[in-house]
Amino acid sequence: MMVNQEELKTHFAGDEELILELVDVFNETYPDVLSSIKSAARDGDFKNLELHAHTLKGMIANFFASELKDAAFELEKMGREQKLGDSGPHIIKLESGLPALVGELKTLRW
Repeated sequence: MMVNQEELKTHFAGDEELILELVDVFNETYPDVLSSIKSAARDGDFKNLELHAHTLKGMIANFFASELKDAAFELEKMGREQKLGDSGPHIIKLESGLPALVGELKTLRW
């Protein structure tokens, strides 16, 4: 389980409808943000890597999925510090983890 359900419920005061609406918006928008991260990493575009990774980190933080948030944060730091290092594992974690996160969020039972 990626999501800290208790924190999620507490944060949104148990408003399942709001959470599911946010999940839908997230599901529609994260692929473009992730694509921008991958392009920026490939091109050595540190400014956009930092920007898009920061954006994705904030989106993930709404769902209290710390492992994925940490992967986005590592990419954000790489952009900020202008040191790409090995961005691959973080991107792979996000590519596989984000669809799984959406799936998990859609099946939560209150």
